[in-house]
Amino acid sequence: MVMGEGYVGSFRILDEPIGRRTWPDEEKLRIVMESYVPGMRVGDVARKYRLLPSQLTTWRRMAR
Repeated sequence: MVMGEGYVGSFRILDEPIGRRTWPDEEKLRIVMESYVPGMRVGDVARKYRLLPSQLTTWRRMAR
């Protein structure tokens, strides 16, 4: 297929790994403990570590 003159298309450069990440238990615990600091919210901590809030909530439940 030939596109019109000047067509460049689009692309996205991914600078982070895609897919499942594995977290060492010590790292999970550190993140969970950070989410319990007074004034911290689960969503804010999750965003900081690029987690879904539901994932962090699951880790918190497992830590109990």
